[in-house]
Amino acid sequence: MYLRKNKVMYKVKNVLLILISTLFFKCANISAPNGGPKDIKIPSLLNQYPSNKTLNFKNNKVLLEFNEHITLNNANQEIQIIPDIDHKYKISSKKNNVELTFTENLKENTTYRINFNKSIKDITEGNLAQEITVLFSTGNQLDSLYLKGNVINIQNNKVVDAIVGIYQSHDTLNIFKQKPYLYTKSNKGKYSLENIKGGLYEVIAFEDKNNNVKLDENELFGFVNTNIKLEKSINDLNINILDITKKDSLRIKNTFVSGNKIEIEFNNSLKSIAIEAKDIVYNINEERNQLNIYNLGNYKDSISIALTLIDTNNCQMQKTLSFKTEAKKAKKELAQFVPSVKNKIITYKKPISITFSKPIIGLTEKNIVKLYIDNNKTPTILQLNKDYTINYYKDKILINNNFTANDSIIIEVDNQQLKTINGDSLFTIKGKYLISDITETGTIQGRINTTKSSFIIQLIDNNYTVIEQITNQQNYIFTKIKPGKYNIRVIDDVNKNEKWDLGDFQNRIQAEEVKYYKEEIALKENWEVLDINIDLP
Repeated sequence: MYLRKNKVMYKVKNVLLILISTLFFKCANISAPNGGPKDIKIPSLLNQYPSNKTLNFKNNKVLLEFNEHITLNNANQEIQIIPDIDHKYKISSKKNNVELTFTENLKENTTYRINFNKSIKDITEGNLAQEITVLFSTGNQLDSLYLKGNVINIQNNKVVDAIVGIYQSHDTLNIFKQKPYLYTKSNKGKYSLENIKGGLYEVIAFEDKNNNVKLDENELFGFVNTNIKLEKSINDLNINILDITKKDSLRIKNTFVSGNKIEIEFNNSLKSIAIEAKDIVYNINEERNQLNIYNLGNYKDSISIALTLIDTNNCQMQKTLSFKTEAKKAKKELAQFVPSVKNKIITYKKPISITFSKPIIGLTEKNIVKLYIDNNKTPTILQLNKDYTINYYKDKILINNNFTANDSIIIEVDNQQLKTINGDSLFTIKGKYLISDITETGTIQGRINTTKSSFIIQLIDNNYTVIEQITNQQNYIFTKIKPGKYNIRVIDDVNKNEKWDLGDFQNRIQAEEVKYYKEEIALKENWEVLDINIDLP
């Protein structure tokens, strides 16, 4: 009995030890303390030096004190000091304080605005502080004039956020190299440029894609025609921005030699080309502003090429270049159809083009372009300069789209009579198009209410690409239009050249005036959209 009882007690003790150990280890597990709800409060500003609208500020430090510990957040990118001091300052944070120290003396009798924007956040949760502005003057008064208005991209009729800046007017102003004297950024198209000193200014608005507060060559911009003598504030100074051509001098960007081909790429589009050289043929790649020259002479010697060029900005270049080419590289030529084959097309609309990468010999031969209509086995032979044309460089066939067909057409070019200027043969040139039935298209028509004698009516798609245009017709109609979303744009064609001139900053000429229909036009199959009326004062 005794032994049995001891064995039982021993087993009970073991069970108790196991239970106690389990409870102990469960209690001893380390876990993160419950810290309560997440801090979502933004740091609040308690004190600042100097106080806003301080006059005769002579110190070189700006101090901010917050209600909690803070840290800086991309301060050099976020902070704006206006007028610009070219980052000639140092900024630091310690506990709940921020200190900004100017490393050069500020200008006398000048109003300064420091926008801290999103440069400060708390140290725990990263909550951004309120956007703080410090305003003071180094003289005995604050500059109080202002400019207000809207910025609109008139190429798509939308408000746009852009830098609006003023430049002190002088003879050496170059807006492509200088930052504005004062600037602000529009918000949903609206801008307010404040604390301006009276004076004579240029006013410019630009995209500022790279946030360098400077107009760059690839950025949309707009301007006010004349210098503004600012003596009182202006509330409605609206600025249109658009893709104004920068009239940079014509220059060569790149050159490249492949076989007997010399590629010369320019920064601007070319309008006039004159070349003096022996045994050469050339053409233009308009999409790349590229001049292609083929050496058909002795490739073992360098060739000298004298260029006289004028670009679309009327900038001129005269230059002599020397190139060493190699033997021509044989490559069978493939023609490209635009629009691409097997697409549905609408007759009596845009012409069909067949393009080649290099000039072609034999394009002017008779009976080489054939048209098959609605699977008819007998072709119609197209006539040069009547049914189709060939461009100056002999690398494009442009076929008039004025044929009548119900189902389809096939265009075929006799490649047996053709070869490239390098003697290469051509792949088969044949393309089939399906014909859109008239019930698959729609019509848009309306009236332009104007006394103008010369104007352009453009049908544009929702990417603002011009689909068709009509000139000088108050009662207009666009027929056989594919279903889609469109708008109508009317341009005051002041110089009567039947194109929209986008302005010239050097001569302070604004873009020709443009008006849009008030809303998007949704066109469906077999629909007529009527009364799309626009006033052009």
